[in-house]
Amino acid sequence: MEPGERTLLKTFPNVQAAEVTLAKLQANGIHGSIESNDAGGMLPFLQVPEGVKLFVPSSQFEEAMDLLNSGAD
Repeated sequence: MEPGERTLLKTFPNVQAAEVTLAKLQANGIHGSIESNDAGGMLPFLQVPEGVKLFVPSSQFEEAMDLLNSGAD
């Protein structure tokens, strides 16, 4: 996924919450990536003010939003 071809789907309070949503997206054929500014996990307290960002390809953004808003597991 090229940087210009992705869109921010949602910002989470921690990596675990972002990973759960990413797994749900991947199970439905949507690729994604997680970014956090927490020194590679060494400083997890930095996740709170910065948030953990979940990006999806721009071409899959609408599908990802529909899935996220559906609340389906």
